[in-house]
Amino acid sequence: MHKDKMKEIFKIELSFLSLIKISSVIGFSAGVVAIPFYMYTFATGMGFDIALLQLVFMGPVVGMINGALLGFLAYPFYWWFSKKVGVKYSGYFYPVSDKNA
Repeated sequence: MHKDKMKEIFKIELSFLSLIKISSVIGFSAGVVAIPFYMYTFATGMGFDIALLQLVFMGPVVGMINGALLGFLAYPFYWWFSKKVGVKYSGYFYPVSDKNA
């Protein structure tokens, strides 16, 4: 999909809601990535029980909530930092309409 687009670098400032969304996705992803660690820890030390299942299923959800909370709390600093120093993002950016955002 991105073969016909050029990779560009932009200096942007995310809106409050965009920062919350990105933080939530990162938190959810961290929860998913942590699942093998949870499984290894329980298998080697504590044995398999219902707590493992709770961690496996709740880890991504808790990570997403933590990400959203941290994005909410960090937004004032992020806003100040992006105004003073600026934050550069690189990647493939595609214009979308408001209804698809």
